[in-house]
Amino acid sequence: MASMGFHLNTIIAMMSIIDEHKDDTNEATYVEMCNALKHLHTQCKSHEYSTQPQQQPQQQQQQQPYAHIQLQLSRLDRQIEYLQSLIVSNGRVTNQDKVKALRAILDNFSIEYRSSTEVSNNRVTELNNILFTQLSGNNQLTAEGVQHLTRNLTRLYQECKNERVERDRALYRSRVEILQNERQHILNNVITP
Repeated sequence: MASMGFHLNTIIAMMSIIDEHKDDTNEATYVEMCNALKHLHTQCKSHEYSTQPQQQPQQQQQQQPYAHIQLQLSRLDRQIEYLQSLIVSNGRVTNQDKVKALRAILDNFSIEYRSSTEVSNNRVTELNNILFTQLSGNNQLTAEGVQHLTRNLTRLYQECKNERVERDRALYRSRVEILQNERQHILNNVITP
């Protein structure tokens, strides 16, 4: 039977799932979910420490003089590994990518549309309908033109996704570099206190 509780790894896994789908939700909801996971993470860590038998500080230091350093290094290693997996990932086309591409096409054809920051499936459908309705209604689009536009739209979705992925990768790489420097700084202080 599965345990009804959860561990620190569960919270880390949840954070990676939320990060994968951050483009499918608005920023406020994303921040709320991250704050909730941060709270759970803090509670989980404090619970793990409170369930361990308490030892005298001197006795504990003699048994594991570098335990706190090992915990820090382990945390940094997990974060670095996670970010490196994101760098390798190519990602999927998100609603954000589709909305960006559709806006570009609508602007290119000088077609008016409702301004919104929404990036849901409904928004993608709305912009798609506006595009095809306007172009078909003005007799600017033949059946062959619809196929051509659909192919171009798919290509534009991919281009927007590739731009976003590269932008995210640059952020992930800079964060990995910061974490690696922090890790090296910790190691240097252990070797030469």
